[in-house]
Amino acid sequence: MGDVLTMVMLAGCIICYVFQGLFGKLYAAAYDGQESDATPVYSCLYGVIVSVSVFAAVMGFRFSASAGTWALGVLNGLMLFLYNLGVIKASLTGPFSIQSIFRLFGGVVVPMAFSVLFWQDALSAVQVAGLVLMLVSFVVINADGAAFKGIRKGYIGWVALLFTVNGAYGTLMACQQRLTGAAESNEMIVITFLSSAVISLISLAFTRKGGTLKAFRMSKKALLYAVGAGVVAALAVVQLMLLLGRMESLSVFYTVENGMVLVLTVLFSALMFKEKLSRNAIAGIALAVISLAMLSM
Repeated sequence: MGDVLTMVMLAGCIICYVFQGLFGKLYAAAYDGQESDATPVYSCLYGVIVSVSVFAAVMGFRFSASAGTWALGVLNGLMLFLYNLGVIKASLTGPFSIQSIFRLFGGVVVPMAFSVLFWQDALSAVQVAGLVLMLVSFVVINADGAAFKGIRKGYIGWVALLFTVNGAYGTLMACQQRLTGAAESNEMIVITFLSSAVISLISLAFTRKGGTLKAFRMSKKALLYAVGAGVVAALAVVQLMLLLGRMESLSVFYTVENGMVLVLTVLFSALMFKEKLSRNAIAGIALAVISLAMLSM
């Protein structure tokens, strides 16, 4: 029964992460206020929903964090704000499938590179081969030039931002765990998401001055997507916290999660957003999934 429940939560976590990305793209298209307000409004709603949910459902309204966790959490809140900015801007300027590939790779490669450079961790031969295969997958995806056709100005920059800040997010999470001996992880999540919401409000206060609340006036559809993204993200985080205590091999968990999130995201992109996939793109995505598995070993 325990194994079945673990698999159910793993599937639920994957589905939640997929829909989190989808809701973010749908929100970006549906938000009818000033374009500059879209990210801080989304990030504020999203951050409040996730932080309050974890504080209540996982921590039982108990909270105790060290100064180090506070510092790393606030810095990670900035990374989360920039991540949401990248998601929304990239969603408005280019294909959802490509941005998903880059942000997933950033979440794996950047923390790995940091651990090698600063923690002196060693990469296995399989992981090195996975890095090489990842680069090959990028080349294959765009071998015929079709993957980036029709993109708007700035897309490459926003995708690069996603790669960087998603990696920085994972790196800061890993640093906090190393420094505290795998303690205060729940507090780190709450501080991160709440800080992101506060940063968003400060951003709105500077850009909107006296009209901060007006930025939250949006269509019901946009509000539904923003709240939906926050809810599924909260569900994903809660399930993730529970899964970390149930699974013996975290490498298996991250392999399955990253691989399935990538595959399902690409499928949804093709079905919902009519993004056409060439043979090269399909082959490159298959290589990407294999490289993610190798990097997680």
